Amino acid sequence: MRILVHVHVFYKEIWPEIQDFLKNLDGFDWDLYITTVHDDFEPNSDVIALASHADVHVVENKGYDVGPFIWVINNVDIERYDYIVKLHTKRDVSYKTIPGNYLLGGKRWRKKLLSFIESKDNIRKCISTMENNKSIGMCGNYLLIMDDSSDRDIPSMEGARLILKENFLYSGSIRFICGTMFIVRARIFEPIINMNINIGEFAESSINRKSSLAHMMERVFGAMVIYQGFTIEDCFTENKLYISYLERSVGLIVNILFDVQRFIFQCKKTKNNNIIIKIMKIPVYVKKIK
Repeated sequence: MRILVHVHVFYKEIWPEIQDFLKNLDGFDWDLYITTVHDDFEPNSDVIALASHADVHVVENKGYDVGPFIWVINNVDIERYDYIVKLHTKRDVSYKTIPGNYLLGGKRWRKKLLSFIESKDNIRKCISTMENNKSIGMCGNYLLIMDDSSDRDIPSMEGARLILKENFLYSGSIRFICGTMFIVRARIFEPIINMNINIGEFAESSINRKSSLAHMMERVFGAMVIYQGFTIEDCFTENKLYISYLERSVGLIVNILFDVQRFIFQCKKTKNNNIIIKIMKIPVYVKKIK
């Protein structure tokens, strides 16, 4: 069994966290491909030593982590591998809730995404389960497995459907891992290579950009699993129902608190460059910005 591991490093301060988790692959035959936008990035030699092969490539800052991943699978013979592990240095984000009232923010989203490789036990569960159950094509944290009905980014979902229809005549269901960190059967991504997309086609990465080609391809990645007759599962989390209940409860409470706070106090900028402060939706202060 051979594993291709891709890590895209944008936020260098998060690399040590990823590096520690890569050590959990000790005992497997794996090759490490690191992409980064930083000319001065140098990975720890201890991690390099654990991999059977390791390369670092400086790539264009396009397509977030998705564009560099496309670059890797276009330039590496993935037929030599059984599995692909895709990781990236996702930044801390503002607290938000995703469908189901699951609360994610700060480091929590990244922690959930990385949970499949956060311990030797977890990554071994993923691989052993996928080895024994050939119907599972991709594995990641169940809290982040989205589908047609739960995805809130409608433009990205519609764009993904157009891509799938034009390239594969596929109009079936779409499931994907929100945040694009997972382990997947390598051959599932062969059709992606045949699409002949390159990193130059992606927009420059920006925290303010939404519904880009990268966001659409995030959904296409998951759809390719379903398209080829596989499923997307969480193969490692125990007591999912109990954890889900706790997560939903906390998320619901926070949502209510956010709504109460927004009702009591609001400060916003209008299109006319006015700053308006409202208390219980009643304007109490207005100032024109010059």
